[in-house]
Amino acid sequence: MRSCRHGDSGTAPGRSQTARRHGRGRTRGGRRAGPQGPPAVLAHRAGRAAFAEWIDRVPGPENIRFPLLLTIAFGRHLPAERLAGFVAQHRALHADRLAGYERQQAGATAAADRADPYALATLSFGVAYERAALVWFDQLPPEIRGSGDWPAAASPEPLSSPPV
Repeated sequence: MRSCRHGDSGTAPGRSQTARRHGRGRTRGGRRAGPQGPPAVLAHRAGRAAFAEWIDRVPGPENIRFPLLLTIAFGRHLPAERLAGFVAQHRALHADRLAGYERQQAGATAAADRADPYALATLSFGVAYERAALVWFDQLPPEIRGSGDWPAAASPEPLSSPPV
């Protein structure tokens, strides 16, 4: 049995290829459909316009999206060692993230003459946030964090879904 083939390509023509061949999709009521120009240029223009509109808006309020907080809120429904494991894993992630931000900050400080003040401001927030998170972890009661010292922060087990 022979399959439908187009030319020597060995594949059947797709919808867009068929539409181009038969002139469909190019015009609507005698007019060309859509803006004209190379797709990359059109996308670039549209992207610049969308960015200019977006950046000029007043920023909305921040959202705290920290799935561990929800788990802790319902922590009494988990075995204590399971909850403590979650907390230790997240604390290790925050400690590693802080170390990375501090390395970036040290590099940016060394290149102070070329430093971008906007990038430095966001990096500074990241450092402050991770430090505050570690203080919060360290103040959790033993019922949540478990007893004993925190495990080393080196390469924690990956989370099932990346934190956002």
